[in-house]
Amino acid sequence: MIKLLFDWANLITSLGLILGTSSIILSINSHFILAMLTMLVAVCCDVFDGMVARKFREKKSNFQDKLGVQLDSLADLIHSGVAPGVFVYTILDSNDLFTLSLVLYIVFCCFLRLAYFNCVGLNDKGFFYGLPVFYSPMILSITFLINISLNSNIFFYIFSLIVPTLMVITSLRVKKLTQGLAFYLFTVVLLSLVTIYGFMMF
Repeated sequence: MIKLLFDWANLITSLGLILGTSSIILSINSHFILAMLTMLVAVCCDVFDGMVARKFREKKSNFQDKLGVQLDSLADLIHSGVAPGVFVYTILDSNDLFTLSLVLYIVFCCFLRLAYFNCVGLNDKGFFYGLPVFYSPMILSITFLINISLNSNIFFYIFSLIVPTLMVITSLRVKKLTQGLAFYLFTVVLLSLVTIYGFMMF
């Protein structure tokens, strides 16, 4: 079974899962900047594993291709669902029912969004139904920067209500970015956030 992972795309996906799990552990131990950094790098893995899979598709077996789809969904649930939920829960440091409900809402919406995508996929024009889950850590990282600047937790509550909701609104259409100016702008924003949090470590 392990030998099936010896595929560049699946290895990158597995790295994303490991980074997402590491982010959860770091959040629990209150290492929030490093937790956010590992979450963002996990998103990088999610973005680039698809590019690598398409590049080497002819060299992959059909089973490796199917395995990659399952690995990708599981990794996404960890780094874009569970990790953001745990991050919000630990940074708010509140055990009230409302905060716990928000965290469960984040994870559940990510879970539902991924299951829906696995069944439906993209529409015929190459658009996602609902907000793709990998946007969640990116938006959360910006929310965290605002929180540091303004010292207000209200933005985490706003994030926890709005972003998961956007994931499951099927009337929302988001273009899949694979090339062109929009993809390069997205990549620049993602790598800029990684760089900012990297510098914040020092």
